Amino acid sequence: MCGLRSSSKVGVLVAVACLTVASCSPDKAASDATSAAVQPLILYSSLPAERVQVITAAYTEASGVAMHYMLDSPAVLIEKLVTKAHRPSADVLLIADVGLLAVAVEADVLRPTRAASIAANIPLALRDPDNYWFGLSLRAITIVYDTRSVDPAKLGGYASLGDEEWLGRICLLSSKAESSQTLVAFLIAVLGDRNAELVVRQWRKNLVRPVFSNGRDLLLAIEAGVCEVGIVGSDAVAEFAADPRVGHVASYWPSTADGGVVLNLTGAGVTRHASNPQRAVAFLEWLAAPDGQRILNSSGRDYPANPRLDAWPEFDISPVDSARLGYLLPDVLRLVERARYR
Repeated sequence: MCGLRSSSKVGVLVAVACLTVASCSPDKAASDATSAAVQPLILYSSLPAERVQVITAAYTEASGVAMHYMLDSPAVLIEKLVTKAHRPSADVLLIADVGLLAVAVEADVLRPTRAASIAANIPLALRDPDNYWFGLSLRAITIVYDTRSVDPAKLGGYASLGDEEWLGRICLLSSKAESSQTLVAFLIAVLGDRNAELVVRQWRKNLVRPVFSNGRDLLLAIEAGVCEVGIVGSDAVAEFAADPRVGHVASYWPSTADGGVVLNLTGAGVTRHASNPQRAVAFLEWLAAPDGQRILNSSGRDYPANPRLDAWPEFDISPVDSARLGYLLPDVLRLVERARYR
């Protein structure tokens, strides 16, 4: 089992992944004996190695079930499940981005999971309508602005950044960014395909420079005065919360009147061909409960999906279910191509 490897650029990290859990450590003989009768759970994940190490080690300690994992991009992991090109295959898929969770469902690599405790802990709007996956952490799509030049009273919803007032003043992330795709899906859901495309075209017209590949660079550009307003994920804002390099950048949350705040999700589901489906469900139940939620979101860059933790920020969440936005990904990709939003 310790032979799990990845062919991606995170291969070196994956090569040592097994060493993070008790069943792979030669000096943990007593722990090995305890869990020898329990077949390890296999996790495929796109989350950072350090985060996955913490999650799997904590679950092993709490349950006695050893875990092994493979790290790669969501697309590669889904492809491995489709082609069954790698053994052992996963019991659980844990990936970021609601669009890619929808891709996993469409690729038929997940199975429906009905567990009363998960349903009690994760709101309906944050889980797949047919229970193929469950949102476990969330990021808000945030309008950010330069406090030196922008009056927040003049800001509105995401679509309003296409107004003439913002000509030559805005910066955007690439259309390949998960937050960008989720936001365009939201526009399609609210405005319809044609009007959503008009908004995206207006955004492009108002750009002061080409799109950014990551939120970090966009925030630094606002601080440097390159642009005055932008849109990023709240995880990027959290990363720079105490960084003096972005001391003049503030967040603006659209109100309910302006459509509310759009969320993107990290979620997990039991795989179609899981060797240990019951234990996989138990792992999801733990992740959805308060203890697992605290471990999963201990980095402080995501918000927990379980509202019982009372850790959600003070903003108006969009009434459009985040879980359903991922299924608009094909429409999103066609729209951004037509609008030349790269």
